[in-house]
Amino acid sequence: MTRYELSVEVEEALGSLRSLRHQLFQVQRRYRVALPVWLERDLIGLLEQWALGVEWQELVENTSLDEGDVVRILRRTLDFLSQIPHVPHLSDVLQRNAYRAMQLIDRFPVNEVVE
Repeated sequence: MTRYELSVEVEEALGSLRSLRHQLFQVQRRYRVALPVWLERDLIGLLEQWALGVEWQELVENTSLDEGDVVRILRRTLDFLSQIPHVPHLSDVLQRNAYRAMQLIDRFPVNEVVE
């Protein structure tokens, strides 16, 4: 799907979430909640590269996704990140990191207004 590898930092962060993800699956199963908790590694690499400042043309040349699909993925990520500061009891660090990630991702063509 993409030609981007995950950075060591992202790999480590995902590794530290494995046990939490497993616990979430168990709670979902116990309460019969059918809400998937997937980690799309290819998409994470794509998002990471965009946040690191890769130019749009280079980004889309390194994926098999259509440009519209890439924009949609990035916008959905922005939507998710925008909700983090409103979640009660989250650390200030997590809230600041979400805000910073939003700033890095929200650039043209992701922030283009479609009328």
